[in-house]
Amino acid sequence: LGYLDSPYYLDEPVFRSLAAPSHRVALQTRQHVAFMQSGGLVRGSRDLCPLEEAWKCAFAEYRMPLLRTPFLLIASMYDWYQLHVAQGSDCCPFPKPQHEYYGFAEQFANRTR
Repeated sequence: LGYLDSPYYLDEPVFRSLAAPSHRVALQTRQHVAFMQSGGLVRGSRDLCPLEEAWKCAFAEYRMPLLRTPFLLIASMYDWYQLHVAQGSDCCPFPKPQHEYYGFAEQFANRTR
């Protein structure tokens, strides 16, 4: 049984463009795989990841459905790291108007489920 602790990143746009697109975890993953020229490493020695783009093999939203080993996934539906840093959503104080931010956070939570 595999234990995956908070690995479930989502390919989401930033909230109301409060942060630069470079804060998106998906973009950072794409750039890392390209920079390291590690497409083969990410796919595995026997091309275990059939996704069309190698970076998606290192990104949970796309990779999780391909796992064959039983696993237990721990992921917060309101993941602070993704909502604050990766998604560019400020917290404390919340961006105005707050209801838009709450809606964004709810959409994120529903996709994490």
